[in-house]
Amino acid sequence: MKRTPGRHWWILGAMVFGLFMVMLDMTVVTVALPSIQSSLNASEQNLEWTVNAFSLALASLTLLGGKLGDRFGRRRLFLAGLALFTVSSAACALSRTDTQLVAGRAAQGVGGALMGPLSLSIIVAAFPKDRLPTALGIWAGASAVGLAVGPLVGGFLVDAAGWSSVFWINVPIGIAGVLVTWWVVPESRDPTTEALDLPGTALATAGLFAFVWGLIETSSHDWTSIDVVSRLVVGSLLLAAFIVREATTSAPMPPLGFFRNLRFSTANAVMLALGFALFGVIYFLTLFMQNVQGYSAVQTGIRSLPLTLMVVIGAPFAGRFSGRFGARPFVVVGMVLCAVSIVGLSRLGPASPYSDMWPWLVVFGLGSALTMPVLAATAMATADRAKAGVASGMLNTSRQVGTALGVAVSVRSARRSPAPTGRAGRTACRPRFNPERSRLSRSS
Repeated sequence: MKRTPGRHWWILGAMVFGLFMVMLDMTVVTVALPSIQSSLNASEQNLEWTVNAFSLALASLTLLGGKLGDRFGRRRLFLAGLALFTVSSAACALSRTDTQLVAGRAAQGVGGALMGPLSLSIIVAAFPKDRLPTALGIWAGASAVGLAVGPLVGGFLVDAAGWSSVFWINVPIGIAGVLVTWWVVPESRDPTTEALDLPGTALATAGLFAFVWGLIETSSHDWTSIDVVSRLVVGSLLLAAFIVREATTSAPMPPLGFFRNLRFSTANAVMLALGFALFGVIYFLTLFMQNVQGYSAVQTGIRSLPLTLMVVIGAPFAGRFSGRFGARPFVVVGMVLCAVSIVGLSRLGPASPYSDMWPWLVVFGLGSALTMPVLAATAMATADRAKAGVASGMLNTSRQVGTALGVAVSVRSARRSPAPTGRAGRTACRPRFNPERSRLSRSS
């Protein structure tokens, strides 16, 4: 692919904006849930699926999205995903029933499943090797920042313009993204891919769907309940059948060399762990600050800025310097920092002052910044650039499964925690995000 000087930075900007929208929508909607429930008279089940439909579609279709981009063209499929995400955002904003909103959210998830993996594979195809680590650092930073600032952005939008504004904001950004992508992003694909492995595709998609659905169900059922266990078992069996299928077919969905490459496999495993930690921390702290300490959504978002800023500042530098010093020290130090900060955050109580919290947010943000871009660079460096779409799909799927697992564990921990007492317990019942009003405040 021919590269024009400076053009790749425009490509990066288009991909980052698209990814940021997807990650933002994973958390921004949670702030609007009470308003949605009041405005649409939403049932408790459908209110839950306002969040779950998006997450489930995103997690189960991301691997397929990456593969389709390799087969039919990454630019083409990214544009299709971005257009679908934009149109479905407008449909969500115009919804008049909770069922319409859930359908719109599922369509958003399908669009996001194309945008997430293809944004990374397009960056890999566009950038020269010497500048790719910095670009991947910015890409990873946008992903984490989108998750972290969701409550802050959502709080401002809901206060200023109502719940539909959290969806309308995507429309002008999406239109601009389509225009920029159409203008600056060249087409790329895997020339060796001539046909899709339809049985393998079906097994992988169905397996991820069932497994992630099982994790989502832990928000309202015990881990040992038949609803959770049956879905997790079915998902695991389907994924096992997928692995067997890929080992015996001549045209596997992901090349078998991906599984045999220790660096690629390790990067995916650590990315799953990081997704578990990152979203688990963001989710739990959002509930803790709003439901226990009584902060509003905007106040919660502001108090999450130490984590966000560390990711914004640190991720590009980590991506840039990992090529000079190697991936291992960044990943080891980053994961240790994340673990230490989680231990520190676990010691917070209902009456803990913010001064006891923000240093651990800084440490966690730094750990995430050191780790995420380096994992992306390591995984993509070991994969053939021609197959960047499916490689990116596997990496993003690992993160999404880790995200679902992180939320599941955080939900169970929150439900088992003793009820807060004193001033913090009284302020926890503010109507903005009242856990007694809807079970979704525990399952979003």
